[in-house]
Formats: sequence, C-alpha cells, structure tokens
Amino acid sequence: MAQPASRAAPIAAASRSRGGPGSRRTVASPDRAGFVRSAIQDTPTPHPFARPYVTAPTRTPPIVERVPHAALLIDRRDPGRRFDVWPVVNIGRSTDNTLQVLDMLVSRRHACLRLEQQRYCLFDLGSANGTFVNNQRVNGARFLSDGDVLAFGETEFMFRQLA
Repeated sequence: MAQPASRAAPIAAASRSRGGPGSRRTVASPDRAGFVRSAIQDTPTPHPFARPYVTAPTRTPPIVERVPHAALLIDRRDPGRRFDVWPVVNIGRSTDNTLQVLDMLVSRRHACLRLEQQRYCLFDLGSANGTFVNNQRVNGARFLSDGDVLAFGETEFMFRQLA
C-alpha cells in the first residue's frame, strides 16, 4: 500500500541502480492525494551490434605532394577501374597502403611505385610471390614505360604514362 508523503517536498529517487545503458531506476513522486507512487523508468539500451558509423580516411597525400596526375594504373580485368598514380604509391594487401590489392597472393607490403627523374620506378619490397613487369620478375627496381603490365599475385594493372 502506498504511504502518504509531505506535500512540501517531493521525494527524490528512492533507489537507483548504477547508471549506464540498459539500467533501470525507480523514481518516487507524490501524486495529488499525497500518496507516493513509484514508476520504473528504462534508459534506452543500444543494440548489442550497433557501432558508430565510421568513414575510411581519405588517402590524399599532403599538399606538398599534390601534382597533376602524370600516370594511371588500369585494372586489366575491369578497365573501368583506374587509379591515379601519385609521386609515391605503396601497393599491398594491408589497409595502410595507398593502393590496397585484395588478393591472397599479394603481401601486406608488396611493392612501391615512386617518381624518380621524371619517370616512375617500381620497387619490389621483398614480397613472397614477387612483382612482375611484362611477365619478368622485378629484382630491386625497374623503370616503367607506357603500356607496361604490372602483376601483383593474380592481379594485373596496365601502367599508362600521361605526361
């Protein structure tokens, strides 16, 4: 049975559990007749699989390195997929590479494409399955020409020098 309460001061929360998502708290308040009634208030519980929406960081080089794109890598399986070549492009399976290649035969850090002496040079970074240019394995470094076919694992790109 509800007990009468003083009309002068309302009764604060009678009992509380620890706060946080999904917690309940009991709030007691006097009604018009002076009887205390309790109500259980639920705090909203987030869905157990809910995650905040996170966007991938853009991979634009610092302003110092921004130059007009002088070369492209064109996917041989899907020629509509074209990738701009910056002065330095890291190629591999890991997400921290400039060009991420999702191929199990590609190492996490597979190769590096770098602009040197106004020409692009391809470096193999000690990959397990090797880097190939026109079906020839790259040992160390190799300068690229327009139309060269680069192979990383089972993924092939055509190198196009624009300028």
